[in-house]
Amino acid sequence: MTSPGIHTDFNSQQYSPEEVKILHKLQQEWYLTASTYPVRIGRSSVYRAFLMKATDVYSEMFNLEREILSVFSSYSTFDVRSLDAFEEATKRWQSLRTDNVCRFLISKDNGILPRVDELLKSEPELPLIVPFSYDELLQNTDKFFIRNRMRKYFYTRDLFAFENPLQKD
Repeated sequence: MTSPGIHTDFNSQQYSPEEVKILHKLQQEWYLTASTYPVRIGRSSVYRAFLMKATDVYSEMFNLEREILSVFSSYSTFDVRSLDAFEEATKRWQSLRTDNVCRFLISKDNGILPRVDELLKSEPELPLIVPFSYDELLQNTDKFFIRNRMRKYFYTRDLFAFENPLQKD
């Protein structure tokens, strides 16, 4: 049984004040398990990542047993290189610890949804990315907001499409 909350070793000092507020909102529905040092991509791009474990509600609803990798992108415009942050952050934890199917991307880009939608349509081999903007998570008061967003991405993507089926898990 997993209850919402945050692990005592989770280091929130490396996150921006906005991100800390988002983490506090997430810990009301998820169990935040691990933080990591900032992820650097190239010479100047910096992302912050963390792991969270699904509580029983999410675990049953979406069949999530492993921890979800989540990445903060503090850039006002989404760039595909943000996805490299997932790969780099994944290296910091044991491979069997993280879920390979689902990831959270939390971006300052308020137009993140259509950008990720297009990307997922054109790249069916990518893991499922559930996008959120900082503003959405900070301002939304609907207690089913995260679940509904996850439903949208879990149940609308045809992982076994006949036109372009997945080639690997």
